[in-house]
Amino acid sequence: MKGELLKAYVRLYLELEGLKFPEILIQSAYSNLVNFLKDVPVGVRRIITRDAGKKMAESFKNFLRERYKIKEINKDEIPALIEALFKFSGFGDVSCEFDGNKIKVYVKDSFMLRANSDPEISLGQFIGVLEGFISGITGKEVVGNVKGNSYILSS
Repeated sequence: MKGELLKAYVRLYLELEGLKFPEILIQSAYSNLVNFLKDVPVGVRRIITRDAGKKMAESFKNFLRERYKIKEINKDEIPALIEALFKFSGFGDVSCEFDGNKIKVYVKDSFMLRANSDPEISLGQFIGVLEGFISGITGKEVVGNVKGNSYILSS
């Protein structure tokens, strides 16, 4: 599957599933969530958000299978998938690349970075979703952490 085609599928999927939100709404909700959850243990946040990410991946894979008869996403397409997911959902502008067995997602611009001055807190709220989503897409468990304005995920 070509990267541009995958991006079009992501956009359509997000629109059909109602997962594209007005920026002001999502920015406000996320800011409140960050401030509310900053004292909740990281492990609790990860369990909840990883599960949500895995469910989203399964839903997306079903969408591709049922609508376009696509059975799997190639590993090389994951960076384009993540970039499209962030862009079209309204979560922001990211670049993504493989670095050996790691996936590095650099957040160029996002309301998440504006929600709290500490990237560990502002980006940390979303890393479980990304871990779960990539784990669900690849069928291989990944874990990640925040380094500056980046997520570093490895299997």
